[in-house]
Amino acid sequence: MLHSLRWNVSVNKALVKKAKALRLKKGLSQNFLVDDSYLQKIVDAVSQKPTALPIVEIGAGAGFLTEKLLRADYRVTAIEIDSKMIRQLQLLQQQYPQLQIIHQDVTTQDLDSLVAPRGIIVGNIPYHLTGPILFQITGELSNPDYPLRKHLEKAVLMVQKEVGERLTAKPGDSSYSQLTLQAQFWFQVTPLITIPKNAYYPSPQVDSMVIQLIPREIPAITVQDLAFFSRLIKQSFLHRRKTLLNNLKIAGFGTDTQLKLLLEQLNIPENYRPQSVSMEKFGALANALLANQ
Repeated sequence: MLHSLRWNVSVNKALVKKAKALRLKKGLSQNFLVDDSYLQKIVDAVSQKPTALPIVEIGAGAGFLTEKLLRADYRVTAIEIDSKMIRQLQLLQQQYPQLQIIHQDVTTQDLDSLVAPRGIIVGNIPYHLTGPILFQITGELSNPDYPLRKHLEKAVLMVQKEVGERLTAKPGDSSYSQLTLQAQFWFQVTPLITIPKNAYYPSPQVDSMVIQLIPREIPAITVQDLAFFSRLIKQSFLHRRKTLLNNLKIAGFGTDTQLKLLLEQLNIPENYRPQSVSMEKFGALANALLANQ
């Protein structure tokens, strides 16, 4: 269930002071969560009892969330690229030896090797790397054997609210998109918390959302050809303002007459835009198009 606590922001002045002293870099999307209540809610969202599963934290920064996780007895591997933040994490490591630190760009890391055989990913995803990191976690839709999905218990991620809404959208929502289907095909995606921008220092221009991704043991729907299904989704959303029918014609999936007949058979109105079509309908469409080839 999504909780919005916009009216109840109470920043930790000590964390704000610490963040100010670090002279943060805008180019690294360094906006640190400085509200204790929200930090604790993220720790609670991890909710593994006993705390045996290790955590890989993406973009640990100065360790505000890291310290909360360590106090809850989690073993944390913190990935951080900024040398100044690494020094802060090393100070934290002196108090919590179970903290491991990786001074690297997260996009260069093999997350699967860090998570295996079973683990959790947590992180405040840098805005400028949201797409690459999400892809790094979810993998290609057409790859049923992506190893991280097999080893990941779950991921609890802070992202821009707009991205969170796209990841968790339902058919008919304005934010329903290609990203929605790619994420939800292999993951159960749940919105957990909305976090207002004034709970961060420095305050970003947008609010954030904490989402949870739990890998599915089997995909959300069954399709005959994953690569074809993936291509169909990409082409269907290529022109969001066009109808699904027009997008299919532009992509060369069939003639106007053929596609109208097929959509009628699947009970998909020909004036529907792609954001109105459910994953199940897209799956049925992909299977039908393959059968007619």
